[in-house]
Amino acid sequence: MGQLDQIKLFLQGAGIKETSELIDTIQSFFQQAIEGQHLIFKRSILYFYQKENVVNSIPCSSTDDNVYTFDGTKVSRIKPEYYLGSAASLVAGAAVLNTIETEFGGGGYSNNNNNNNNNNNGNNNG
Repeated sequence: MGQLDQIKLFLQGAGIKETSELIDTIQSFFQQAIEGQHLIFKRSILYFYQKENVVNSIPCSSTDDNVYTFDGTKVSRIKPEYYLGSAASLVAGAAVLNTIETEFGGGGYSNNNNNNNNNNNGNNNG
């Protein structure tokens, strides 16, 4: 199976509408042949990674809640329950989702920004 077939399999599995523009973008990305290149599709956004850095992202509509990864050859599907577990509470789930975003290169949560905003807006109690 060639790379074009694998790209189409990835898009089909993730429920992303196949367009020639999107296929061309993905093919161009993998033609750069940089170590650690991969795609992650989660929450209706297709992320383009070089190692741990997001270098591009494209919003794509999908009703699939699974996370999909593609390294140019292998397509993987990861069910959200893998991270959350069946007994996870909403609070624990939120903490795990934050961890997932950090692991996949998304922004982590920092309370420091909230403290800075409060100080800048005169909302401190001093």
